[in-house]
Amino acid sequence: MRTSQDVPAAQALDLLSSLVDKSLVMKEDAKGLACYRLHETMREFAALKLAEAGEQEAVELQCAEYYRSRCQGSALEGFHRLLEWLEWADLEIDNIRAVLQRCLTHADTACGIDLAASLAWYWVTRATTEGMRWLDDLLASGSGDPEARAWAYFIRGFLAVLKADPAAARPALQAAVAGARQAGQRELLSEALSMASIAESMAGDRASARRLLDEAEVTTTGLAYLHGKLAVLQARALNGFFEADLDAVRSAASEGARLAREAGDLYVLEVMLLNLGSAALIAGDLDESKPLLAEALRIAHQIDDRVAQFYLLDAFGCTPHFPARRGARRNCSGPPTRCEQRLAQT
Repeated sequence: MRTSQDVPAAQALDLLSSLVDKSLVMKEDAKGLACYRLHETMREFAALKLAEAGEQEAVELQCAEYYRSRCQGSALEGFHRLLEWLEWADLEIDNIRAVLQRCLTHADTACGIDLAASLAWYWVTRATTEGMRWLDDLLASGSGDPEARAWAYFIRGFLAVLKADPAAARPALQAAVAGARQAGQRELLSEALSMASIAESMAGDRASARRLLDEAEVTTTGLAYLHGKLAVLQARALNGFFEADLDAVRSAASEGARLAREAGDLYVLEVMLLNLGSAALIAGDLDESKPLLAEALRIAHQIDDRVAQFYLLDAFGCTPHFPARRGARRNCSGPPTRCEQRLAQT
């Protein structure tokens, strides 16, 4: 049986083309890219042959390491090429799911946590519930590198905030803060404290929210970490919604939008525009809110951020109830703070 090590790189494409010609491998087009997959029967046959040759574990480990390194390499700087990375993740997600399942089955917690945490942008924009399930299952083992676990807890808390679930977000973010302190990870600590502040506001504990945000600002001071600063600005903006301080929302979100544009960070730009548009909407200024919300919605469609699309469409659903004049009293249906709360929790 020939393995990948037996085939020179220059011959790999010729060999793959030969397998396609023999209908042993299927070639499909996905957004202009050539993708190859095995028929189900051939996949089962190949798995049997790998097992007979005693090579199944080695191939599975090689596959797992590929996806682990590929995703980790994109995790921290992925926002610069978010569209490209998300398109790749969309194509590869079934393979990644298979690797995550193998990590659970074989108790390879370290690989699984690294992989699940590095898929944060995918979970955040497309699959919050699925991301939480993988992270919960992997973190339940109690093993793994402490710093990696802290990042995983942060992502878990982030996803719970997106789902407006402070009861789940608070313990996860507390674990992230504790892990970041233990590991001396100021970058993570700055983000975890900011997100924890938002979770406390969602839970109605304003004093804890202010205390955590104050600490996040101190932690971020002098730190050359853009996402720490953006996290603080997002916490200021969302806490401003909860405290009915629209000036605080506008100030933080305007600065956040400026920094996100300069950095080319589409996700944060989308969120900050949503904050600004929502603040204008609550103030009754349709002329100001509509272009901000419209630009955010265009970005949400561009990166296929389904969570943001939900909140933005919800915001647009409120606009017909507002007279187009500055300072008009809001008139959303339902309890007085329903629209503000839903928009603030994005």
